[in-house]
Amino acid sequence: MNSAFVKSALLAALMGAIALPVAAQEKEKKFGGLYVGGDAGVNDDGDFTYNAHLGARYQLDNGWVFGVEGKYGTVDVNGFDDFWSVTGQAGFSFGRDRKNLFYGGVGYTEFTALNVTFASEQYQLGYERSLTDNINFRLQSTWVPFDFGDVHTFTGGLSLKF
Repeated sequence: MNSAFVKSALLAALMGAIALPVAAQEKEKKFGGLYVGGDAGVNDDGDFTYNAHLGARYQLDNGWVFGVEGKYGTVDVNGFDDFWSVTGQAGFSFGRDRKNLFYGGVGYTEFTALNVTFASEQYQLGYERSLTDNINFRLQSTWVPFDFGDVHTFTGGLSLKF
């Protein structure tokens, strides 16, 4: 069986188990609940990158938001196969009706290039804006300190909240 498929299935199962308590978040809490979406952007070498993401968050009454997110994607470079990551996130919602979110995250990522797998921790900073009760726009910067050198990505995307 394909190793990437098995990892993706295990990641989805883990996130589903973590997400059960957050599935019933109130509508007024713009960043709580389950969500799925996609991002596209560039890395620091100017290479195009895109991914799908799936996550679950819990938003407290005071505006703090905590969650976990998984990604699966690729970079448009010859020899690059795919990457996946899982990241714990914490942030704070603010503004009128708390429709804005600044967040940070720490996680783990792996990518495969030329049949060699590389792994590292990763760090995120992001901003998210609630456009409707179910659609959020986001901008995100991710830094990955691989042994061979640092990789930075800058993406924008949309999420659909359930």
